[in-house]
Amino acid sequence: MVDIVAGPDAYRDLPRLVEEAETGQKAVNVFLSREETYADISPIRLNSNGITAYISIMRGCDNMCSFCVVPYTRGRERSRDPQYCRRSPSAFCRRLQRSNPLGAKCRFL
Repeated sequence: MVDIVAGPDAYRDLPRLVEEAETGQKAVNVFLSREETYADISPIRLNSNGITAYISIMRGCDNMCSFCVVPYTRGRERSRDPQYCRRSPSAFCRRLQRSNPLGAKCRFL
């Protein structure tokens, strides 16, 4: 039994979807936005063997390869603002250094 169905662009709607599911109703949002770039989200993943940050700079794809679902599930290619992409690594390092009292080392490849 499924209570919530959420598409890739439903992350802003998750609180409402959870509330709806808690009342016993089915919560569904599979709307695919043509404009969404996740500009105000900083996706960061921490793993057990060290700290790694992934900074998303674009989403979607325009290639339409016969074997791939990305253009159909995430839509056409859209890029984040270049200023955001330049600021994100530095902002991540500042947050990491504040949360790591031993002094985090940050480097960009």
